Amino acid sequence: MKTETKKVTGQAESITTSNYPYNAIEEAICNAVYHKSYSDQKPIEIQILPDRIEILSYPGPLPPIRNADLQQRRVIARDYRNRRIGDFLKELKLTEGKATGIPVIRDEMAKNGNPEPVFYTNEERTLFLVTLPCHIDWLVTKSVTKLTREEVDVILLGSLSFEVINNLLIKDISDVREYIREKIVTMPVSKSVTKSVTKIIELIEYLAIEKTREEILGFLEIGNQTKNFNTNIKPLLDYEILELTEPDKPKSRNQKYRLTKKGRKLLKEK
Repeated sequence: MKTETKKVTGQAESITTSNYPYNAIEEAICNAVYHKSYSDQKPIEIQILPDRIEILSYPGPLPPIRNADLQQRRVIARDYRNRRIGDFLKELKLTEGKATGIPVIRDEMAKNGNPEPVFYTNEERTLFLVTLPCHIDWLVTKSVTKLTREEVDVILLGSLSFEVINNLLIKDISDVREYIREKIVTMPVSKSVTKSVTKIIELIEYLAIEKTREEILGFLEIGNQTKNFNTNIKPLLDYEILELTEPDKPKSRNQKYRLTKKGRKLLKEK
Protein backbone atom coordinates (compact mmCIF):
# COMPACT_ATOMS: atom_id res chain seq x y z
CA MET A 1 0.00 0.00 0.00
CA LYS A 2 1.44 3.36 -1.06
CA THR A 3 0.04 6.87 -0.79
CA GLU A 4 1.41 10.12 -2.19
CA THR A 5 0.31 13.73 -1.76
CA LYS A 6 1.03 16.18 -4.56
CA LYS A 7 0.84 19.95 -4.43
CA VAL A 8 -0.87 21.41 -7.51
CA THR A 9 0.36 24.78 -8.77
CA GLY A 10 -2.35 27.43 -8.56
CA GLN A 11 -4.58 25.28 -6.36
CA ALA A 12 -4.95 25.47 -2.60
CA GLU A 13 -5.87 21.81 -2.14
CA SER A 14 -3.28 19.11 -2.65
CA ILE A 15 -4.12 15.78 -4.30
CA THR A 16 -3.63 12.52 -2.42
CA THR A 17 -3.66 9.22 -4.32
CA SER A 18 -3.04 5.59 -3.34
CA ASN A 19 -2.10 2.73 -5.58
CA TYR A 20 -5.02 0.71 -4.15
CA PRO A 21 -7.80 1.65 -1.72
CA TYR A 22 -7.35 -0.34 1.50
CA ASN A 23 -11.06 -0.93 1.98
CA ALA A 24 -11.43 -2.55 -1.46
CA ILE A 25 -8.58 -4.99 -0.78
CA GLU A 26 -9.96 -5.79 2.68
CA GLU A 27 -13.44 -6.44 1.27
CA ALA A 28 -12.17 -8.64 -1.57
CA ILE A 29 -10.04 -10.79 0.75
CA CYS A 30 -12.84 -11.12 3.34
CA ASN A 31 -15.24 -12.20 0.59
CA ALA A 32 -12.76 -14.88 -0.50
CA VAL A 33 -12.44 -16.16 3.07
CA TYR A 34 -16.22 -16.06 3.51
CA HIS A 35 -17.25 -17.82 0.31
CA LYS A 36 -14.52 -20.39 -0.48
CA SER A 37 -15.10 -24.11 0.08
CA TYR A 38 -13.13 -25.47 3.03
CA SER A 39 -13.70 -29.05 1.87
CA ASP A 40 -11.44 -28.17 -1.06
CA GLN A 41 -7.69 -28.09 -0.35
CA LYS A 42 -7.04 -25.25 -2.81
CA PRO A 43 -5.83 -22.13 -0.98
CA ILE A 44 -6.88 -18.55 -1.65
CA GLU A 45 -4.31 -17.11 -4.07
CA ILE A 46 -3.32 -13.44 -4.02
CA GLN A 47 -1.02 -12.21 -6.79
CA ILE A 48 0.44 -8.72 -6.71
CA LEU A 49 1.43 -7.80 -10.27
CA PRO A 50 2.86 -4.55 -11.71
CA ASP A 51 -0.55 -3.34 -12.86
CA ARG A 52 -3.10 -5.19 -10.72
CA ILE A 53 -3.90 -7.38 -7.73
CA GLU A 54 -5.68 -10.69 -8.37
CA ILE A 55 -7.54 -12.57 -5.63
CA LEU A 56 -8.50 -16.10 -6.65
CA SER A 57 -10.62 -18.49 -4.58
CA TYR A 58 -12.32 -21.84 -5.17
CA PRO A 59 -15.03 -22.65 -6.07
CA GLY A 60 -17.15 -19.90 -7.63
CA PRO A 61 -20.42 -18.43 -6.32
CA LEU A 62 -23.35 -20.69 -5.45
CA PRO A 63 -26.15 -21.13 -8.02
CA PRO A 64 -28.03 -19.39 -9.47
CA ILE A 65 -25.37 -16.65 -9.64
CA ARG A 66 -23.55 -16.63 -13.00
CA ASN A 67 -20.74 -14.55 -14.45
CA ALA A 68 -23.28 -12.18 -16.05
CA ASP A 69 -24.76 -11.49 -12.60
CA LEU A 70 -21.32 -10.49 -11.28
CA GLN A 71 -21.22 -7.65 -13.79
CA GLN A 72 -24.21 -5.99 -12.14
CA ARG A 73 -23.89 -3.29 -9.52
CA ARG A 74 -25.11 -5.62 -6.79
CA VAL A 75 -25.46 -9.40 -6.59
CA ILE A 76 -28.50 -10.61 -4.69
CA ALA A 77 -27.29 -13.70 -2.82
CA ARG A 78 -29.83 -15.89 -1.04
CA ASP A 79 -27.47 -18.58 0.15
CA TYR A 80 -24.11 -18.49 1.92
CA ARG A 81 -21.49 -21.24 1.96
CA ASN A 82 -19.98 -20.57 5.41
CA ARG A 83 -22.43 -18.91 7.79
CA ARG A 84 -20.29 -19.49 10.90
CA ILE A 85 -17.26 -17.90 9.28
CA GLY A 86 -19.56 -15.07 8.18
CA ASP A 87 -20.68 -14.54 11.77
CA PHE A 88 -17.05 -14.48 12.90
CA LEU A 89 -16.18 -11.84 10.27
CA LYS A 90 -19.21 -9.79 11.35
CA GLU A 91 -17.98 -9.80 14.95
CA LEU A 92 -14.66 -8.42 13.69
CA LYS A 93 -16.61 -5.81 11.69
CA LEU A 94 -14.98 -7.06 8.49
CA THR A 95 -18.18 -7.98 6.65
CA GLU A 96 -21.92 -7.42 6.80
CA GLY A 97 -23.30 -10.56 5.15
CA LYS A 98 -25.83 -8.53 3.16
CA ALA A 99 -24.42 -8.99 -0.35
CA THR A 100 -22.73 -5.59 -0.14
CA GLY A 101 -19.18 -6.78 -0.91
CA ILE A 102 -19.14 -6.11 -4.66
CA PRO A 103 -20.77 -2.63 -4.37
CA VAL A 104 -18.26 -1.66 -1.65
CA ILE A 105 -15.32 -2.74 -3.81
CA ARG A 106 -16.70 -0.84 -6.82
CA ASP A 107 -17.33 2.32 -4.77
CA GLU A 108 -13.92 2.31 -3.06
CA MET A 109 -12.07 1.81 -6.35
CA ALA A 110 -14.01 4.64 -8.01
CA LYS A 111 -13.50 6.95 -5.03
CA ASN A 112 -9.73 6.41 -5.19
CA GLY A 113 -9.64 6.98 -8.97
CA ASN A 114 -8.73 3.38 -9.94
CA PRO A 115 -10.12 1.67 -13.04
CA GLU A 116 -13.19 -0.50 -12.42
CA PRO A 117 -12.60 -3.84 -10.69
CA VAL A 118 -13.31 -7.05 -12.59
CA PHE A 119 -15.29 -9.98 -11.17
CA TYR A 120 -15.21 -13.31 -12.98
CA THR A 121 -16.38 -16.92 -12.64
CA ASN A 122 -16.40 -19.59 -15.36
CA GLU A 123 -19.46 -21.46 -16.60
CA GLU A 124 -18.85 -24.35 -14.20
CA ARG A 125 -18.43 -21.95 -11.24
CA THR A 126 -15.20 -23.67 -10.23
CA LEU A 127 -13.40 -20.41 -9.40
CA PHE A 128 -13.98 -16.80 -8.41
CA LEU A 129 -11.47 -14.16 -9.52
CA VAL A 130 -11.40 -10.53 -8.39
CA THR A 131 -9.04 -8.22 -10.28
CA LEU A 132 -8.20 -4.82 -8.79
CA PRO A 133 -6.39 -2.58 -11.34
CA CYS A 134 -3.69 -0.28 -10.01
CA HIS A 135 -4.23 3.50 -9.97
CA ILE A 136 -2.82 4.83 -13.23
CA ASP A 137 -0.49 7.27 -11.43
CA TRP A 138 1.21 4.34 -9.70
CA LEU A 139 1.82 2.15 -12.75
CA VAL A 140 5.30 3.71 -13.03
CA THR A 141 6.99 3.50 -9.62
CA LYS A 142 10.13 5.17 -8.35
CA SER A 143 12.03 1.86 -8.57
CA VAL A 144 11.02 1.00 -12.15
CA THR A 145 11.53 3.23 -15.16
CA LYS A 146 8.72 3.74 -17.67
CA LEU A 147 7.87 0.35 -19.14
CA THR A 148 6.27 -0.80 -22.33
CA ARG A 149 3.51 -3.41 -22.20
CA GLU A 150 5.93 -6.05 -23.50
CA GLU A 151 8.51 -5.19 -20.82
CA VAL A 152 5.87 -5.60 -18.13
CA ASP A 153 5.12 -9.00 -19.70
CA VAL A 154 8.74 -10.00 -19.20
CA ILE A 155 8.62 -8.99 -15.54
CA LEU A 156 5.56 -11.17 -15.14
CA LEU A 157 7.49 -14.03 -16.69
CA GLY A 158 9.74 -13.82 -13.66
CA SER A 159 6.85 -15.12 -11.55
CA LEU A 160 6.36 -18.06 -13.97
CA SER A 161 3.14 -16.62 -15.39
CA PHE A 162 2.27 -19.09 -18.15
CA GLU A 163 -0.60 -16.81 -19.17
CA VAL A 164 1.97 -14.19 -20.17
CA ILE A 165 4.01 -16.77 -22.10
CA ASN A 166 0.84 -17.57 -24.01
CA ASN A 167 0.17 -13.88 -24.66
CA LEU A 168 3.67 -13.45 -26.07
CA LEU A 169 3.30 -16.53 -28.27
CA ILE A 170 0.15 -15.25 -29.96
CA LYS A 171 1.72 -11.86 -30.68
CA ASP A 172 3.34 -11.16 -34.03
CA ILE A 173 6.88 -11.78 -32.81
CA SER A 174 9.09 -13.81 -35.14
CA ASP A 175 11.42 -15.21 -32.48
CA VAL A 176 9.74 -15.20 -29.07
CA ARG A 177 12.69 -16.87 -27.32
CA GLU A 178 15.20 -14.28 -28.50
CA TYR A 179 12.70 -11.52 -27.77
CA ILE A 180 12.54 -12.62 -24.14
CA ARG A 181 16.31 -12.90 -23.87
CA GLU A 182 16.80 -9.44 -25.37
CA LYS A 183 14.31 -7.83 -22.99
CA ILE A 184 15.72 -9.50 -19.90
CA VAL A 185 19.24 -8.36 -20.83
CA THR A 186 18.30 -4.74 -21.56
CA MET A 187 15.96 -4.22 -18.61
CA PRO A 188 17.11 -3.19 -15.11
CA VAL A 189 15.60 -6.22 -13.34
CA SER A 190 16.77 -8.27 -10.39
CA LYS A 191 18.94 -11.38 -10.62
CA SER A 192 16.06 -13.51 -9.29
CA VAL A 193 13.81 -12.45 -12.19
CA THR A 194 16.60 -13.11 -14.70
CA LYS A 195 17.16 -16.55 -13.18
CA SER A 196 13.44 -17.39 -13.36
CA VAL A 197 13.12 -16.35 -17.01
CA THR A 198 16.26 -18.29 -17.89
CA LYS A 199 14.76 -21.34 -16.16
CA ILE A 200 11.64 -21.08 -18.33
CA ILE A 201 13.74 -20.98 -21.51
CA GLU A 202 15.78 -23.96 -20.28
CA LEU A 203 12.54 -25.87 -19.55
CA ILE A 204 11.21 -25.26 -23.07
CA GLU A 205 14.54 -26.40 -24.54
CA TYR A 206 14.39 -29.51 -22.35
CA LEU A 207 10.92 -30.25 -23.74
CA ALA A 208 12.18 -30.21 -27.34
CA ILE A 209 12.06 -33.99 -27.00
CA GLU A 210 8.92 -35.51 -25.44
CA LYS A 211 9.24 -36.19 -21.72
CA THR A 212 7.30 -37.94 -18.96
CA ARG A 213 5.72 -36.11 -16.04
CA GLU A 214 8.42 -37.45 -13.71
CA GLU A 215 11.18 -36.24 -16.01
CA ILE A 216 9.73 -32.71 -16.26
CA LEU A 217 9.24 -32.27 -12.52
CA GLY A 218 12.65 -33.82 -11.91
CA PHE A 219 14.22 -31.25 -14.25
CA LEU A 220 12.53 -28.52 -12.20
CA GLU A 221 13.94 -30.15 -9.05
CA ILE A 222 10.53 -30.55 -7.40
CA GLY A 223 8.60 -33.60 -6.23
CA ASN A 224 6.22 -35.61 -8.39
CA GLN A 225 3.09 -34.36 -6.62
CA THR A 226 -0.30 -33.28 -7.93
CA LYS A 227 0.13 -29.67 -6.75
CA ASN A 228 3.45 -29.40 -8.61
CA PHE A 229 1.87 -30.88 -11.74
CA ASN A 230 -1.03 -28.38 -11.53
CA THR A 231 1.36 -25.46 -11.10
CA ASN A 232 4.06 -26.32 -13.63
CA ILE A 233 2.64 -28.65 -16.30
CA LYS A 234 -1.12 -28.19 -16.43
CA PRO A 235 -0.94 -24.46 -17.37
CA LEU A 236 1.24 -25.38 -20.36
CA LEU A 237 -1.43 -27.88 -21.41
CA ASP A 238 -4.25 -25.40 -20.84
CA TYR A 239 -2.55 -22.79 -23.04
CA GLU A 240 -1.75 -25.43 -25.69
CA ILE A 241 1.99 -25.00 -25.32
CA LEU A 242 2.27 -28.69 -24.40
CA GLU A 243 0.16 -31.63 -25.56
CA LEU A 244 -0.26 -35.28 -24.58
CA THR A 245 1.39 -37.96 -26.68
CA GLU A 246 -1.62 -40.18 -25.90
CA PRO A 247 -4.58 -37.76 -25.70
CA ASP A 248 -7.16 -40.56 -25.68
CA LYS A 249 -5.52 -42.15 -22.61
CA PRO A 250 -4.65 -39.23 -20.29
CA LYS A 251 -3.80 -41.56 -17.37
CA SER A 252 -1.73 -44.01 -19.41
CA ARG A 253 1.46 -45.19 -17.72
CA ASN A 254 3.23 -44.50 -21.02
CA GLN A 255 1.94 -40.92 -21.20
CA LYS A 256 4.44 -38.25 -22.23
CA TYR A 257 4.29 -34.54 -23.02
CA ARG A 258 5.57 -32.72 -26.11
CA LEU A 259 5.61 -29.16 -27.42
CA THR A 260 2.80 -28.11 -29.72
CA LYS A 261 3.41 -26.11 -32.88
CA LYS A 262 2.78 -22.96 -30.84
CA GLY A 263 5.09 -24.14 -28.06
CA ARG A 264 7.91 -24.79 -30.51
CA LYS A 265 7.95 -21.05 -31.26
CA LEU A 266 9.89 -20.79 -27.99
CA LEU A 267 12.68 -22.96 -29.39
CA LYS A 268 15.65 -21.40 -31.14
CA GLU A 269 15.68 -22.52 -34.74
CA LYS A 270 18.85 -24.37 -35.67
